[in-house]
Amino acid sequence: RLPGHGAAPFRFTAAGQDISEFAVSADGRTVAYVSGGQLWVQRYEQPQPFAIADLNGFTPASPAFSPDGLRVAYTDESEAFGGIWVAALDGSAPVRVLANDDGSDDGEAIIYRRPQFSPNGQYLLLDAYTSNGLATAVLTLDSGTVAHQYADSPQDLRPLTARWLHDGRILTLTDAASPDTVTNPGFYLLDPITLGASPAHWVPLTAGAVVRDLLLIGG
Repeated sequence: RLPGHGAAPFRFTAAGQDISEFAVSADGRTVAYVSGGQLWVQRYEQPQPFAIADLNGFTPASPAFSPDGLRVAYTDESEAFGGIWVAALDGSAPVRVLANDDGSDDGEAIIYRRPQFSPNGQYLLLDAYTSNGLATAVLTLDSGTVAHQYADSPQDLRPLTARWLHDGRILTLTDAASPDTVTNPGFYLLDPITLGASPAHWVPLTAGAVVRDLLLIGG
């Protein structure tokens, strides 16, 4: 933790093994991290962490806090447990909210990764890897329904850049560094309710521009 007043950084986690991934709650008081095949949580005021889930897969878990800091969404890609899970910090058992699709019903295998809670906590934004290519997916947590926005070409990497904006829309982008020659470079805004429709807005980038990082500001 790096204090804002200029003091030296200090460690406040107490992991027994290496930490490979972590996420911080919106209020900055709680950290979720992956260590030793488990998903752990440690509060800033407490000296000891506690485990909230066992991880059965070997791919990144990509933990992400809900806006209220009471839940953590994560990925598990093991054969038996593959999908998106949500673990509560109250000690209750984790729940798989979306299973990966093996394609046995319609031949459409789908693997979901990198969950991100919406600002209102009602949706999860996901990366979807399908036989049709890469897609942006939105899971409605109450109903369990999932919608997809497929990339325009096999080289279209916009879904991997998807993130929530403060107003509940989804931002994706492509720039001059992308191998995609089909999609016009720029920022694309998506509506999670009508995800499969055309982008709600497009802001072009100047020729040759490469975006290295984004910072969301304002309310």
